[in-house]
Amino acid sequence: MTPLFDTTRSLIQGAQNICKKLQSLGYPTVVVGGAVRDALRGVPPQDIDIATAANPDLCEESFERTLPTGKVFGTITVMLGDYSYQVTTFRSETSYSNFRHPDTIQFETSLDADLNRRDFTFNAMAYDLVSDTLTDLFKGHDHLKEQKMVMVGNPLKRFEEDSLRLFRACRFASQLDCTCDDALWEALCTLGPSISLPSKERIHSEIEKCIMNPYAKKGIDYGIKSGLFQRVIPGIETIQDNNWKAILSNEGKKRWAALLAHCNQEESFKRLYFRKKDQKWISQLIHFNGDEQKAAFTIKDLALSGDMIQNMGFSGPDIGKAQKACLEFVLRDLELNTKKNLKDFLISYFSKL
Repeated sequence: MTPLFDTTRSLIQGAQNICKKLQSLGYPTVVVGGAVRDALRGVPPQDIDIATAANPDLCEESFERTLPTGKVFGTITVMLGDYSYQVTTFRSETSYSNFRHPDTIQFETSLDADLNRRDFTFNAMAYDLVSDTLTDLFKGHDHLKEQKMVMVGNPLKRFEEDSLRLFRACRFASQLDCTCDDALWEALCTLGPSISLPSKERIHSEIEKCIMNPYAKKGIDYGIKSGLFQRVIPGIETIQDNNWKAILSNEGKKRWAALLAHCNQEESFKRLYFRKKDQKWISQLIHFNGDEQKAAFTIKDLALSGDMIQNMGFSGPDIGKAQKACLEFVLRDLELNTKKNLKDFLISYFSKL
C-alpha cells in the first residue's frame, strides 16, 4: 500500500528507527492507536505510540535515552532527538474489579492479543512503518470511513471493565463526528446513569476534550441522553437547545464558564477536577458575564497603590478596606481606574461612613 505516514517528518523518522531497531532484534514492533487512526483520516499525528513484542527491559537496553514512565505496565519512554515515544510491550488484561484498572496484565508476544484489549475498533489498528502494512482485525478503517463508533468485543462488558470508556465514547463522537452503533449506544444508556465512575481527574480530562472538540454538541448530547454527564455536571441536562450555540461560541476556559453558568457551578467544581486558580477564573468570568478584563482585574491593578492610599492619611486595616472599596468601584467600569477618580471616590466614600 502507499505509505500511510510521511517519513520526511522527524517525528515519523524517529518512530521508524525504533521499529527498525526492535524488529532487527526479532521483535515485531508497530505504531498503534490514535496515530494510525488520524493518519487514515489525513490528519498528521502529533505524537506516536508504539507497541512491541520486546519486553520493557529489552526496550531500555536497546536505546540510549529512556525513562521507565510506566514500566510496571510495560511502557518505556524512548527519547530520540527532540521527540519522545511511548513504547509498550504487547499485553492482555484480566478482570477490572474496580471498574478503572485491570487487576493484572500479561505481557504477550502476539499483536492480535494486544489489539483485542483496546476500546473502539478505530483505535485497534496497527501499522508497520518498516513494511508499510496495516493490521486491522475489527474493520476499524471501514468504521472510520463510515463515521461509526463500534466497540471491540461486547460493549456492556468493555464499559464495565473501565467506566472511563463511556466518557471516551462521548469524546470521540465530538472529535470525529461519529455515531454509536446500536449495541454501543444501548450499553452507554444502560450504564450511564449508575455505573461506578473513575477518578474525577480522568473524567475531567475527557469531558474537557469533549466540550472543546469541533463537534462538541454531538458528544455532549450523547453524554446527556445516556444519563452520564449530569452525574458530574448537575444541571447540564436542563440547558435549552437555543443556548448551546452561544455556549460553544466561546473558546478555552470561557467555554467552561459559559457552560457552568447554566449549571450547578459549585457542585461541578467538586465532581470534576478544576485547579483552584481555574475555579476562581471561571467564577469571575461568570460573575462578570464573560468580561475577561474585569475577571482578571485585581487590587494590584488599581491606579492607586497601597502606599498612595497611606499617604492620603489611611492607616492599618483601613488601607485594606480602602483598596477593596476601590476595587468594587472600578469593576463597575474599568475606565474609572485613574488616580484622580479613586482619590475622589475614597474621600467621598469614607466621609459617609
